[in-house]
Amino acid sequence: MPIYTIQLPDGRHLDAEAEDENSALAGAQDWYAANVTNKTDTSITGALAQGASDLVRGVGKTVKEYVAPDAGKSIEAAGASLAGPRYKSAMEQFSQPEDGADNHVLGRDWSKLPRVLVEQAPGVLTDLAVSRLMKRLGPVGQVVGGMMSHGLRIAGNEAQKRATARTGDESAEPTLEDKAVGAGSTLAQAALNQIAVNKVLSPAKVGVGASGVTQAARNALTAAATEGVTNAAQDAISQAASTVGTKYGLAIDPHSLADSAIVGGVGGGVLGAPKSVKDAASAVRFRDMGGDLTPASAAAANRMAEKAGSVEALQSPSKAFHAVTDTHTDVMRELSQATTALRKLAPLPVEADNALARATKGNDLTDGDLAAIEALDGGESVKDLAKQAVALARLKSTGSYDPAGERFSGGVAETARKFVKNNPLLSGGAYTGGNALLAGVDGLTNALGSHALPAIGAYIGTRAVERALGVTAPARTFAEKFTNPDVPVRTAPPLARPQSPTGPKVSPPSLSPPQPWGPIPEAPQPFKPDVVEPGLRKLVDKLERTKRQEVSRDVMPLLRQLAAQGKLVGNETSEPTSRTASSQQHASGDTAPESQASPYAGLTDAEVRTKAVQDAVEAGVIPDLAAARERYGQGVQRKRDTIREAVHKAANSDGYTDADVEAFQPFLRRLVVARTREEANTVISEAAAHVSSKARQALMRHVGGEFINRTWKK
Repeated sequence: MPIYTIQLPDGRHLDAEAEDENSALAGAQDWYAANVTNKTDTSITGALAQGASDLVRGVGKTVKEYVAPDAGKSIEAAGASLAGPRYKSAMEQFSQPEDGADNHVLGRDWSKLPRVLVEQAPGVLTDLAVSRLMKRLGPVGQVVGGMMSHGLRIAGNEAQKRATARTGDESAEPTLEDKAVGAGSTLAQAALNQIAVNKVLSPAKVGVGASGVTQAARNALTAAATEGVTNAAQDAISQAASTVGTKYGLAIDPHSLADSAIVGGVGGGVLGAPKSVKDAASAVRFRDMGGDLTPASAAAANRMAEKAGSVEALQSPSKAFHAVTDTHTDVMRELSQATTALRKLAPLPVEADNALARATKGNDLTDGDLAAIEALDGGESVKDLAKQAVALARLKSTGSYDPAGERFSGGVAETARKFVKNNPLLSGGAYTGGNALLAGVDGLTNALGSHALPAIGAYIGTRAVERALGVTAPARTFAEKFTNPDVPVRTAPPLARPQSPTGPKVSPPSLSPPQPWGPIPEAPQPFKPDVVEPGLRKLVDKLERTKRQEVSRDVMPLLRQLAAQGKLVGNETSEPTSRTASSQQHASGDTAPESQASPYAGLTDAEVRTKAVQDAVEAGVIPDLAAARERYGQGVQRKRDTIREAVHKAANSDGYTDADVEAFQPFLRRLVVARTREEANTVISEAAAHVSSKARQALMRHVGGEFINRTWKK
């Protein structure tokens, strides 16, 4: 049949396929009456109902074409019942103004754009909600969830568009080929749609101050631009997929692409605006917690989120209070311990010392105070903890921090709650006590009634705005802005209690005769928090003891086997010599040779101590300060003397022969230069294979086991 082009009353043209011109004209009149003349509903509620109807019918169409036809038809019917029969499409009025395109900017009726956005809101918000829900499964879950949501509501329509373009019949049934092409088009469009969704749900983090406000505005513009481009690209894919390969050939409507770009761009801006406004507000609100304080604020936010269980849990005023309080208490305690240890190394400048004293009490610090602390030589842990304490003190001032009520909140609602609590007579008691009097004053009662609803409405509106801006939950807003899993809670090991530079404190030096054994210079230890819960400390100690026992158990059989094969030096049956002579021989001075691998061979005690201190300074283990050098040197000497005393006790035990003393000498030299517990345990285990059984028991009793645990930090 021929196709006739009929001009409609509003200036548009309609292509009608009919047997003759009169039939085409009649069909066009019927279409115009059904779709234009009788469509008079242009309300926002009608637009919302139409959007919900389109969403449900789209799902029904997909189910019908790809899953179960009967179930799909039922869903489509349910969706159709949601729309008003007289509702007029806002998109058609926006794209093709009824009074002519020449009367409008860019040929669009912009007054209809708000209703267009409302029509599309149910589908778009559904995609966002599903993506946000699936985000709990990780980034992949977010992408898959959003694509499935979008695909479920457009796949059936894409197959129908292809069938209509192929046959020219809007009621044509899609073939298998139509469905395959529609599925491919849907997949491509869903991927593009998810790019825009991600820009709305996960905008780039913004800083604080003026730069943060600028970044927030940039995020909103980025969301708008991304949504506009991807929406136009989706329309292009849909048009191409539905027309390419048909008898009419590929057809792309530029006017439709422009409509999609405009609607998508404006919609993306609207969706991205709330988050951008909130980010801008928080950038101003937390402007004094950024800059140099940003890493410390991130560490404090990480602590708070851990205390509360999650960032979202900080929405509760009670949980926010306890999380902030506990975090601030922990930081002040660690800062106090670290400051005490730092003071023992060297006197602190007065300005920095005073500033740290204020910080340990929970007070805010000035920029000058922070600069004085930052200028300290060393003490990175102290600097970081001081900044965390300042960030938390400033956070408390951004809302209503109420220790009495154990709440941390903000905004008008919190102010009203505190007013009611602090003024019971004005807010409640006066009204209750004078209720009868007020009831008798008709004019006053009527006046109160006339202002009640507007006041309540203003309160609810203000509350909604404050909640959207994060004012009602300052702790959560702070955590959302600063939480960063890449920032450690502590940037350096806190100096929780004074220690010897070479490890934990040990027993005082023995008065036994000096031996020619060298020092134990220790390498810098990796970070290991000193402040540990008692239960966790017991667990760590138990694991370390188990590991040592397993190492000894596995090594001893092998060592005995090697000794039996003569592959290890040592002989339990060697003829004993005079222990007195041996002791005199090795105690004649402090210059006896040590292990060839030791850089301290041939040095006196004083020379060993001097070299160990200088090595520690050059390695960065201690600062180049007189007090630090003296303390480190004392630690070296104490550890050296402690090992001498333990070995002396073992050598004077029953059954320990002069041969055992000689056999143990090489291992003794290795023990003195051992840097870790594991290395010391290995030395003792190997030595045990070269001495008699009684000497082995004495060694394990006096030198091994708990002695090693006490003497070596790790």
